[in-house]
Amino acid sequence: MKKYLLITVLIVFATVLFADLQVDLPFGHNQTGQAWDGTDYNYQGEAFHVTNLGATDTFTVQIVSTNIPENWNLVWCHAMGDNQGCHSSHMPAWSFEFPQNATIDFDIQVLGIDQAAGFDYYFEINAPSLTEPEIINFHFQTADATPNADDVNINQSISLKNYPNPFNPETTISYTISKDLNLIPSLSIYNLLGQKIKTFSNLKVNNGKGNVVWNGVDSNNKKVSSGIYFYKMNVKNSPIKKMILMK
Repeated sequence: MKKYLLITVLIVFATVLFADLQVDLPFGHNQTGQAWDGTDYNYQGEAFHVTNLGATDTFTVQIVSTNIPENWNLVWCHAMGDNQGCHSSHMPAWSFEFPQNATIDFDIQVLGIDQAAGFDYYFEINAPSLTEPEIINFHFQTADATPNADDVNINQSISLKNYPNPFNPETTISYTISKDLNLIPSLSIYNLLGQKIKTFSNLKVNNGKGNVVWNGVDSNNKKVSSGIYFYKMNVKNSPIKKMILMK
């Protein structure tokens, strides 16, 4: 009897101790702005909602973009009761207390749109009580954006992972595609500023799977510094993954 009571107490304790986030995306993972008619404009995105079903804790939120056009600026905003504000994507992670059963809304603005184009970005939400960060991937593009060699639109399920992570001096990036593609995509690595530093082209796929090894050098074969890097397949809606190089 005492054994079962102890198990029950541990289950209840774990429920209280760990955070559990529920993400509601009314618009899905894709956002489309108006076609570019030669006049610069700003895009205001819809809000999505995140509810903390677990423990009250101090959370951090940051947004990371890849392949964003040079003159565009990405701003994200939050609203939770009277706690409202906006942040540049270049700012450090924002910290806030997230009470149990509370809901926070997030949205984005894309400023200075001066061409027909698109880019990928994601929100990363983290807290000590989360077993792993919550990563929410998005893609934004103008209505008249056309895919190119670095943004092939395919309706395939793609998964990515790397091991070891953190790593030194190299890591293996594995990718899985739902089925073989006639056009084999490439995979790129980005730094914290969203700058592309390395691309693996003509990836091999065997039964929908493959891998590449990154040894911590850029496209000029120069060693990069320690820190956080991101990688994604150069296809629309690819997940964006984070890895840490430690020296």
